[in-house]
Amino acid sequence: MGFVVATSLGILVGYLLATVPFLGAVFSPMVRGYGSIPHIVFLPILLGIFGVGHSAKITMAVLVAVFPIIVNVSAGVATVPAPLIKLGHSLDLGHVAMAWRITLRAAVPSIIVGMRLGFGAAFLAVVISEFFGSPEGLGVEMSQAYGASAYDQLLAVVSVVALISLIGNWLFLIAQRRLA
Repeated sequence: MGFVVATSLGILVGYLLATVPFLGAVFSPMVRGYGSIPHIVFLPILLGIFGVGHSAKITMAVLVAVFPIIVNVSAGVATVPAPLIKLGHSLDLGHVAMAWRITLRAAVPSIIVGMRLGFGAAFLAVVISEFFGSPEGLGVEMSQAYGASAYDQLLAVVSVVALISLIGNWLFLIAQRRLA
């Protein structure tokens, strides 16, 4: 859920930063600064606001995943070839049609890269969040297995986490190759 929200927000913000000069000039430095903050520092604040449960994990996933998506979407949109933009203008496409038919389609490879990075970051953030503030989840299972010195169980949980990460990355890689 957090990844879906981060993707939607990241595509919108990245597009606006790349296409509206005022917004890019004002907010791009803030976005870059936000990217340099170790995002785990937000976890105690989120636990204080949302308590232990899904809301804190979802918000943590959004906060971590949105940065790589914004950066990659913005870079992809900013590098759309000028002839494609001219084509859209010559066809008298409106802003929404230009974004949908020309700009975002040309930026798909960069968008997919941002989503790949965002997925990995969001998944990691959720697992780490579960270590500290969740009654259930893979992070809790890892913590309990470690605490009980049940290294076979710990290895099994780590293997599941690695498998989920690999499958997610593989699916985005397939999408990137097909859409590029």
